[in-house]
Amino acid sequence: MRIDSSQNVGIGHTSPTAVLDVRRGDASGKIAEFHQSSGYGFELSSSVSLATLSSGYNQDWAFTTDAGSGAVERMRLRAGGGLTFNGDTAAANALDDYEEGTWTPVVQGGTSSGTYTTQYISGRYTKIGARVLAETTIYVTGFNGTGDFRISGLPFNCKSSNPGGLVSAQWNACPFATYSSDNQHVMGLYQLMIIIYILELVIEFRMAHIFSCSVALLQFLI
Repeated sequence: MRIDSSQNVGIGHTSPTAVLDVRRGDASGKIAEFHQSSGYGFELSSSVSLATLSSGYNQDWAFTTDAGSGAVERMRLRAGGGLTFNGDTAAANALDDYEEGTWTPVVQGGTSSGTYTTQYISGRYTKIGARVLAETTIYVTGFNGTGDFRISGLPFNCKSSNPGGLVSAQWNACPFATYSSDNQHVMGLYQLMIIIYILELVIEFRMAHIFSCSVALLQFLI
C-alpha cells in the first residue's frame, strides 16, 4: 500500500491516480467487496472486457436520488431479473426483455397454400416484454392460394388463439397492377379484412385474395 504526497491511497499500485486506487495483480477477478455483518452487500469485479457490480444473494439493486426531501427510489434491478421504476417491486411490472430482429413472412391460403413469385418480402419485429410488434412488407405476383389469406412465420408463438393474444392489426394494401409506377406505394388502411384468428406462428385474415403489394403491422402477446 502507498500513500503519496497528495494523500492518494494506492493498494496494489504504487502510483495512485485517485483518492483510493485499488488494483489487482492480474487481469481478471474480484477487486473489492463491501458487506454488512451477516454478509450481504456488493462486490466489484473486472476483466479486460467486462466490469461487474454484484449484489449479495437474492438481493435487488435499488437506485435512489434525493430532490431535497430524502432519498427516493427511482429504479430497481430485481434479483430474479427485470427492471422496475419509482418504488415498484412487482415482478409482473418489471421490464424484463427487449429485442429487435427480422423474420421471414410466408404467404399462403387457408384452404390451399398456393404458390407465388416473390418480388420482395421482408419482416422486422420489436419485442418489449411479452408484447411483440411485427412488421412486414409483401410484394408477390401470381398468388393462386385459396381460402382466407394467411401470413405465417411470425417470430414468436402467440400467447393464445384470437382474441386472447392479438392486440391489434393493420393491413395496408396497394394493387401494383392498378396504379402507375409513380403511385406504387402504400395508399392507406383498407377496411376489407376481418381477423379470424392468430394461433402460434400464423395470422389469418378473412379475405380471399391478396394485393400485389401489402404492408402489415401486427401487435400480439407471447
